[in-house]
Amino acid sequence: MNHDLRSRQAPPYYVLALLLCLTGSLLPAHAEAAESSQKKEETAFKKGSADYFYNQGNASKNKGDIGSAIKNWTLAIEQNPELVEAYYNRGGAYARQNIFQGALADFDKVIQLARDPKMKALAYYNKGLVSQNQNDLKQALSGYTLAIETDPSYAPAYKNRAVVYLFEKNYDASWKDARRSEELGLKCNPAFIRQLQQASGKQK
Repeated sequence: MNHDLRSRQAPPYYVLALLLCLTGSLLPAHAEAAESSQKKEETAFKKGSADYFYNQGNASKNKGDIGSAIKNWTLAIEQNPELVEAYYNRGGAYARQNIFQGALADFDKVIQLARDPKMKALAYYNKGLVSQNQNDLKQALSGYTLAIETDPSYAPAYKNRAVVYLFEKNYDASWKDARRSEELGLKCNPAFIRQLQQASGKQK
């Protein structure tokens, strides 16, 4: 569901700052290690380290550790409340964990902050998916429609809206969206087409 974005590369000095360690300390080894770890965390959390946490979140997600990914994206947002990609990725992670209200809130934030229309369309589309998973067809239809209005070339929104229209018995609209999806290069599921043919009494 979630369309992952390219990893943001943190400037080199963030990485270097995290590698610095204390030298010449007279503290016991375990205490020195604890203090070093604390200083690393403090260094990482200084203003401007949002990219570090964002990348850590992506790394955790790639390892399948969604809880850690959410934690890191949250830290990134705390450092930079306008980091659109962090809201987007965290929203997708919330949705996969069935934290639907958190997901919707994050996608709303993307819509508010994003300058790129395609990013806004993705957020609207994902709001549609979350709503559809909650069997809220009215909000699902709204999300897909807003995605299409924002980016008329985004085929998945037509494909999913066609499914919602089928459920609502708006067969003509369903056929129209199914055809548009395929015109844009995204074929509909054959089982869906057969169901639409049977329900509408039309072949296409």
